[in-house]
Amino acid sequence: MISSTVRIVAVAFFLALFSWDSSASCEQVENSGFKALPRPINYATPLAPAGGAKAVIVYGKDAPWTKSAAEAVQKAVNDWCEAKLELADDRAVTGEDTWLPADAYRKTPLIVLGNAQDNRVMHALGTRYLLQSNRSWPGGDRYYIRTVFEPFVADVNYIALEASNQAGLDAAAAKFAELLTRERVWEFAPELISEDKLDEFEAYKAHGRTPDSIEFKTRGE
Repeated sequence: MISSTVRIVAVAFFLALFSWDSSASCEQVENSGFKALPRPINYATPLAPAGGAKAVIVYGKDAPWTKSAAEAVQKAVNDWCEAKLELADDRAVTGEDTWLPADAYRKTPLIVLGNAQDNRVMHALGTRYLLQSNRSWPGGDRYYIRTVFEPFVADVNYIALEASNQAGLDAAAAKFAELLTRERVWEFAPELISEDKLDEFEAYKAHGRTPDSIEFKTRGE
């Protein structure tokens, strides 16, 4: 009888304590002085800006098939804008303990190739639910090419070429080379836009549209 009474009192005490904590956590703080401020968002991913860090192409050290595709991407970029981007393996740009981008690369746009099992940078993206590729998916000769918006640092975007094997990644590299056209320059090299077209470009960008009618500078201007 005594033990039953003790249990009832103990349960009542904890219920009262829980109710007090719940009500306290629901209280709103007035006049906190906090005000969220908007900031400009950069949707473009310049590969070789004149005043910033050039993109680095990252392949999987233990996946030789990703390096051959990285070399194809490097050549495509060089043929397009005469900028030879650095190649680096995933071990060089990530920390050994965390597999996250090393401090030296945190503010560098990266072009990453492979999948979350064969590239540590892509594994880090996967832990943030920003990609899902592995050695089974998308599989075959299928691939994904996407921009990953600010995965680790503000204003630093990544480009991911995802595939499960060499056939898929070679196809992704070929498609990426195809995308490097004058019509897509607003995404990869906005600094090439003619000065008299900047207002028109900004209007297109504000509405999320591809400005196919924008006139661009030619290389060497």
